[in-house]
Amino acid sequence: MPGRLRKGKSKNSNRRGRICPERNLCSSGWERLVCGILTCNGIRHRHRPREYKLTLEGGRQISYTPDMEIGDLIVEPHCYPDGPFLRKMAAFKDQRPDKKVILITPNDALPEIPDGIFAEQLPIEFCSSTEPSGNILIQVIKSMTRRRAGACRT
Repeated sequence: MPGRLRKGKSKNSNRRGRICPERNLCSSGWERLVCGILTCNGIRHRHRPREYKLTLEGGRQISYTPDMEIGDLIVEPHCYPDGPFLRKMAAFKDQRPDKKVILITPNDALPEIPDGIFAEQLPIEFCSSTEPSGNILIQVIKSMTRRRAGACRT
């Protein structure tokens, strides 16, 4: 079942440029950082475009709204993934196998993340460069989406 578009949110992807038109939807500094990197490299993305209904083990219904989407790819900057977040993401992976999720988190949190939930787990420390060749996030997105990203224009 496809995710439902959220009311009042833009359906349009951002345009090439240095400022994302949906940047005001960023809820954290990390999300703003990742948004800036994507925008700077010409990677079209949307902020919180859909809400997915999920069923956790035990039958409890919850909703999940991804931070950012790039086609079928979801980017989740998350400071310290806790148990509820990981359970939600495991349910999302099981119920939406067509979507791939990249988790961006501190390097010291990576050992605590169970295998198999995320398509990629990247340390925020390696995702801060705006140059595509120096940014692991841009390299991973390009390989997963088969898109080309250009250098940031200043």
